Amino acid sequence: MIPQFKDETRRYWNWDNAAKGAYIFAIGLFKKAVIADTLALFADTGFAASSLGFCAAWATALSYTFQVYFDFSGYSDMAVGLGKLYNIDIPFNFRSPYQSESIGVFWRRWHITLGRALQSYIYFPLGGSREGKLKTYRNLLITFLVSGLWHGAAWTFVLWGALHGLFNALERVFSKPLSKVPHWLRVLGTFFIVNALWVLFRADSFANAAMVYRGMADVSNLALTQVGTLAVDGFVGIPVVLNTVYVLGLLALLAFVCFRCENSCHMLARFTCGRKTRIVTAILFCIALVHLSRESVFIYFNF
Repeated sequence: MIPQFKDETRRYWNWDNAAKGAYIFAIGLFKKAVIADTLALFADTGFAASSLGFCAAWATALSYTFQVYFDFSGYSDMAVGLGKLYNIDIPFNFRSPYQSESIGVFWRRWHITLGRALQSYIYFPLGGSREGKLKTYRNLLITFLVSGLWHGAAWTFVLWGALHGLFNALERVFSKPLSKVPHWLRVLGTFFIVNALWVLFRADSFANAAMVYRGMADVSNLALTQVGTLAVDGFVGIPVVLNTVYVLGLLALLAFVCFRCENSCHMLARFTCGRKTRIVTAILFCIALVHLSRESVFIYFNF
């Protein structure tokens, strides 16, 4: 970014960049204020429960998995949009990470700038992958342990980072047999691993994480109606059945968006400032503004 600040041509107003910036900012604000903050209620209620049935535990885990993505990618998009307004190109931090076919690919698509920093300042100085397989696996584990500690001085973060490092190493060990697995199955498997590890990342303690994991494994207790209680906000009284349909429907829609829809960086690449785009931008921005009346806290503010 430093060379951009020194570029004299970037000091003048550019309507094309302003339009692109407003477009991406509106998308990011919608992702954060409307989607992520809605999912925050589901996740917070689930993790605060004393016990969860099978369906409610999975809904809780998936709610946080989608929340952390839309929260972080949302405010990253907002930063990119604000940068565009000032003719500064800020790198995108996310490129459809939940479409990754391995944990290694996931980390090349998730929080890209942090991954770059860890690679440059931890992994490469340790030797990277230049000193044999065993040292490569060691370097991966150390790098991801540092990643866990970077997020917070808690054992849950340490274990979260260690497990990501372990899965990265195992993928390299079993790269040949894994390459024969169908692509869609690898994507699904990667998503379930990431989803399971996000529980550890979100939990206040190992006991809290264990409570959610027990529910996710307890097939004998489906407790479908408990899913509806995740959306109870204490203000509006809605039947549990309708809340259940609402939670499951929203999670299914967001899964479709994450797995099948293009990323905001691709949307920006094919941006044209037509009437339809301006209307969509205005609608997203107005809906997001209405939702800003709720309490809104950025997850990554803690980090």
